[in-house]
Order: sequence, then C-alpha cells, then structure tokens
Amino acid sequence: MTLRGKRIVITRARHQAVAFANLLREHGATPILYPCIAIIPPDDPAPLDEALARLSNYDWMLITSTNTVDIIHQRLTERNSSPDFGAIKIGAIGTSSANAVKTIFGRDVNFIPSRGTAHHLGIELPMIAGEKIFLPQSAIANHVLADTLIERGGIVMAMSAYQTVTDTGGDDLPALLAQNQIDAITFTSSSCVIHFLYKLGYVPDVTVACIGNVTAQTAREVGFARVLIADNTDLGGLITLLNSAV
Repeated sequence: MTLRGKRIVITRARHQAVAFANLLREHGATPILYPCIAIIPPDDPAPLDEALARLSNYDWMLITSTNTVDIIHQRLTERNSSPDFGAIKIGAIGTSSANAVKTIFGRDVNFIPSRGTAHHLGIELPMIAGEKIFLPQSAIANHVLADTLIERGGIVMAMSAYQTVTDTGGDDLPALLAQNQIDAITFTSSSCVIHFLYKLGYVPDVTVACIGNVTAQTAREVGFARVLIADNTDLGGLITLLNSAV
C-alpha cells in the first residue's frame, strides 16, 4: 500500500465522497473530507421535469456527469415518475457516469467515447443527422458538446439540470495545511477547484491530482503549481496517479 499514511483531500460533493474515501482507505490512505460543492436542482426545475416526462420523444440522452444522474433520480422520485429508460439510447462521457446510469437507471449505456471529454463525446457519438438529443447538464456547462452535435445535424435539447453552490463544513483543512499534514488535494471537476478557492480563501502549496485536462487547466489558472492529471477519467485513475506520484 504505497499510500499508507498519506492524507488525501476529497473536495467533491458529500454524496459522492463516500466511494472515493473507501477506495483511499483500501489503499492505506487517510481521506480528508472537505466538501467544496453541493449539487442542487435549477431554480426552475419545470423544464427538466417536462423533458423527463417526454423522454420517449428523444433518440438519445447524454450524461456528462454523475451529478446529472443524481438530480434526475431526485426529480423523478419527488414526482413519483418512472420513465422507460430502455426506450432511449444513452451516451455517457466516461465510466463513472456510465456506472451511475447502471446503478440508478438499471441499464447499461449505449456509448462511451474514447476519451472522457465533451469534444470526444460530440464527435464520436454514433448518431444520425436528424436524431433528437436530450442534453441535461450543469447550469454553467459550456456549449462545446451541444454545438458539435448541432453541426453534425443533431436536434439538441440542452437544458440546466443542476447548479453548483459552495458547501460548508468538513474536516479542519486550514489547520492541517498549517501543520503541513496534507499530501495531496484531489479535484474531479473545475467546479471543485473554483469552490475550493471560494471556501478556503487561498491556494495552498500542495500537490493536486485532477481528473481531466479541463480540471487541471482550471487548477493551474487559479494558481496551483504542482498539478497532476489522471490518465483515466474515473476514481481508479486518481488512485493510480496518487500511488505513483504522492
């Protein structure tokens, strides 16, 4: 266990931290829980609810984050609704999102791109021009995926499925940093980076391990000097990275 005794910070949302914390413990590390984001429904969830009620009208639903799966499940539970997910093709941006679909929706996805980026999902999705694509995503998602699909002839319904806010609480990270007791900080999205800075108030001189080039670029832009990128866009990739570099 090369991570034995290492203190690794988890910045992702509380409901997503458990699996990663358990994985770190299995590898001998001590997880430090410092939730920086909370995922909440959009201010007006009506458009999302209406789209879910008409899910069979679409050819594809694209999942770009496990957050999307969680919010959709929450909305369906609150409305006591059970759409037929077997009647639509589902594409996921990576294995984590695909696993969430399997766990929550009870089915496998139809497509995962060769790399876990919006660009690769957009250019590789085996769609046919004229197909209708339902794209529920973050309120602050960029337009790369939607624009790429539209250029390929897709009819895209992109909408806000969730918004990200800064969370509070967690372990006493400021004290641990002051005592040089942190070996690495992990970021699974750019939102985690931004809200980490909002919450802590400064950029510590600590190695950070990121999922994805976009997340890593955000970490560099806010001032982190030692930024590592996992080869695979899942928690296993982060563990492999941490094992080799921390």
